[in-house]
Amino acid sequence: MRPFTRPLLIAAALAVALPATAAEVPCERELASFCSTVKPGNGRIISCLRSRWGDLSATCRQSLDRVASRVELFTLQCEEDLFRFCRSVPNSIDATLACLGEHANELDETCKPAFLKVKARPERIKTSCAKEVPLHCSAVDASDAAGLAACLAAKSRELSPGCAAAVAP
Repeated sequence: MRPFTRPLLIAAALAVALPATAAEVPCERELASFCSTVKPGNGRIISCLRSRWGDLSATCRQSLDRVASRVELFTLQCEEDLFRFCRSVPNSIDATLACLGEHANELDETCKPAFLKVKARPERIKTSCAKEVPLHCSAVDASDAAGLAACLAAKSRELSPGCAAAVAP
């Protein structure tokens, strides 16, 4: 089978693979120093951080490596279904998730749980972080789930416990 990779999966991974706990924001200094003007979403923050790899702390580099590992895992879990159902959709998170959603009943036993986890996260964040989004992330488009997740993760120390739990993978 031909390998199926898409740049958007990095952005999708960001939506899934943010800090494990509210206190863990390993790239907070780097985000403020190098990427504060970068609009979250579609992998732009990860691209910004990776472009400054040599300037990143070891903790931040390890976090980005964990994100890359989660991207690889999601790709492996859904590779066949992505290739089978979604190879012709536009290269965007929303289009790919919509495509997988249209075929949710046909997804294999490996992809379906991975897809459901990614798909449910924006709603958990929307519900649990309704008060925090206007306070901390009003500049991010409300429809940009990955951007909101990234923005909230960067502010994790200021979030309510419920919102912090929703932002964590």
